[in-house]
Amino acid sequence: MNNKSFLLTFILIWAGVNAANAVVVDLKTVSMTADPTSWSFMADGIGVTAEGYHVEYDPADGSTTIYGPFSTAIAGSNANWTRPYFGRTLATQTGEVATGLGLTSQQALGQTDHDDPAGGIQPGFDSAPARGSLPSFQFALFRFDAPVDVSQVILDAVSNYKTSVWVAGGNTAPNLNMDFLSAFSTFSFVNSPTLAGPTHSFTPFEGISYLAIGASPGQDIGNLGPIEALGKAQFYIDGINVSAVPVPAAVWLFGSGLIGLVGIARHNKSV
Repeated sequence: MNNKSFLLTFILIWAGVNAANAVVVDLKTVSMTADPTSWSFMADGIGVTAEGYHVEYDPADGSTTIYGPFSTAIAGSNANWTRPYFGRTLATQTGEVATGLGLTSQQALGQTDHDDPAGGIQPGFDSAPARGSLPSFQFALFRFDAPVDVSQVILDAVSNYKTSVWVAGGNTAPNLNMDFLSAFSTFSFVNSPTLAGPTHSFTPFEGISYLAIGASPGQDIGNLGPIEALGKAQFYIDGINVSAVPVPAAVWLFGSGLIGLVGIARHNKSV
């Protein structure tokens, strides 16, 4: 291979590696693997792990407690659907995926508010009227094996509730044993009301390793730090728009070094 061919090959390889094309991951159709408390899948060549959480707010002192991650085991079923505590609803007769990711907080993890099957299981991520003593809202936490940019989430409404959502991106794993606002203190937040429709687009979170998507709290909680109370919400998470972060500028230095070596080789050859 001559020097020109070598340089051209390097440039093409770099361009292919460095290209960042956004991919909308359809969470209803993407292949997922279940662990006891999480689902894993691939997004634009990057491994993703998703977990479901429930937050309760105590009006007495303004504190919040996070419960989870919830199990991926089956929470309940009937003739039409089979639903896990955290995951995708399946059609009972065929086993086919019927929804995106949702949470059924029936599993007893210490929370007072729960989706009581006696009153009709309440699926999805929600801040719907409490069935317990404390108001609540729920969220999913996604962890990426490599930094990504995220600019969009796609929701599917449940019943007549809204799809008002907050989205948060960060680079450090939240300590979910802490108060909610403390756990996510290093994250950037975006609030998006229902009028945005099922597809919520926003200024991209760039180079993040963690993404949280949650139902906006209701007026029984009110605004919670960076999260706005946009009304009772309930939805499935059907998709996320993800792109792998381009290879960093260090690659250019590597390429410059190669070019320099080629130049030296050409000089030596001509001597």
